Amino acid sequence: WTMEITELMGAAGINSIESLRGNRDRLRGYMLDENLLSVLDVKPVGA
Repeated sequence: WTMEITELMGAAGINSIESLRGNRDRLRGYMLDENLLSVLDVKPVGA
């Protein structure tokens, strides 16, 4: 899984997990209900 996640992050322009920390505008939730999206403070995929 590590290599696949690394490839996906690289394709998205994310060089390290630290660059995502505290940067929720780049995170998206997939197949999550509205309540959980609200709790996690992330937008749904495609938003």
